[in-house]
Amino acid sequence: AFEDWKDKKSMLDDLIKVLEKAKKINPQMNPQNYINLAEKLFEEKMVANQVAIGKIVCRCAEGLEHHFTPQALQIIPLLFGQLKTKNMRLSKEIINTLEKFHIFLSFTQMMEIYKINLFEEELHKKKKTLELVIQVLKKKAKKRLREEVEEMGKMMIELLKDHDTIVRENASEVIGLLKDENNEVVKPLILRLSCQEMGIIAKYCRDHS
Repeated sequence: AFEDWKDKKSMLDDLIKVLEKAKKINPQMNPQNYINLAEKLFEEKMVANQVAIGKIVCRCAEGLEHHFTPQALQIIPLLFGQLKTKNMRLSKEIINTLEKFHIFLSFTQMMEIYKINLFEEELHKKKKTLELVIQVLKKKAKKRLREEVEEMGKMMIELLKDHDTIVRENASEVIGLLKDENNEVVKPLILRLSCQEMGIIAKYCRDHS
């Protein structure tokens, strides 16, 4: 079993090198093979291999962009499921990969899975999902529609009632980032918040109007 693990890790490392050296990835290649491999490796629960396949999926997303849309939509629930991991290397890789999906996927296409995970009873998973949202908004890879900003803003306002301090703080940061992106949409949403809540949000805003 150990030799099998080493063989897989070596194969994955070689594949990562090939994909990283390629300036572009041919859309004619079959990325479904990598998704099938990812599904298998995440079942085996060998963290080093999971991190490696995460890098491969991430590189496919970067190199193929919208050509990778069907595969991205297929693997998104599996990747969000991995956010419950306490392994920092793996969770970081999963967040980076999901963030790259926003190069070609809209918030609308991912909104339902965000809703599920932001109101997840599993606290660790909820925090990691918030980290992902923050990372996506800071990268500004794709401009959000008004409706997307409004829907995400409403979810964050709901999370300001959460019992966990970090969740409330991260939700405040998301609101601040959304406000900077579209103040016209967010400002009416936060009018009834307390002075304390508004003060925390203000820490994360460039625009204080």
